[in-house]
Amino acid sequence: MHPRTSSPYTLSHRSRSERTHRGHFFSSRPLRHRGRFLSGRPHPHRSRRGRSPIALAPSLAPSLALSLSSALAIAVALPLCLALLVTALPAAASPTRIGHETPLDGFTITHLPPRIGPLVSDFTYEPDDDGGATFTSRVWERRTRHGHTVDLTVIVIRATHLTTLSTLRTYMADHHDRPLTTWHATRVGPHQAFRDATHVFWLPTPGVALSVRLAPHFAPAELKATAEGIHPAPTHQKPPASRPRA
Repeated sequence: MHPRTSSPYTLSHRSRSERTHRGHFFSSRPLRHRGRFLSGRPHPHRSRRGRSPIALAPSLAPSLALSLSSALAIAVALPLCLALLVTALPAAASPTRIGHETPLDGFTITHLPPRIGPLVSDFTYEPDDDGGATFTSRVWERRTRHGHTVDLTVIVIRATHLTTLSTLRTYMADHHDRPLTTWHATRVGPHQAFRDATHVFWLPTPGVALSVRLAPHFAPAELKATAEGIHPAPTHQKPPASRPRA
């Protein structure tokens, strides 16, 4: 029989790991009081089966509920935010669908090659080269496995110094960094012009030039047919040519 101690706590039993020092017991197991562990955590050998995490830590229940509510709110609001972001993107981010009958800086395009790309975009810009010219272009392109490819480009060039076809050819050679002999003389309707296999340009009126580039997979005759199908728009008021070079 073990001697009783004055403490209200009693040892369940002694083991070989228990030792005494100055009348105190030291055990590798926590003390028991009325069948409960006095340690702040369950005994490592006691089964936790049937006890939920919330039961083990009741103070976490409000935080867990708040986290679930926040996650639900985010899941509901995220699709709406994405939809608003898509609708807020500028229209210029995607090609603009334009009918060929829409005038391009005072000119109408009445002929297009068959099976041309359906994506149509208009651009207005001033090249970096010294020329004081303004370019207004219309581009037809199609989607491919690798992105997009351009089928046709029509450009209206306005510059006060483009007064003769010879001046235009020199300007084109400088702009494309190609020799003058790249293009040979031809005609587009009543106008003299220069062309190669995929590019033709001419001067319908001093200060205003037209340029047509067609992808090489189209029939060669389509380049001339497209160029001859470009005419001044009936109701167009011709704007002044761009500023002269400084």
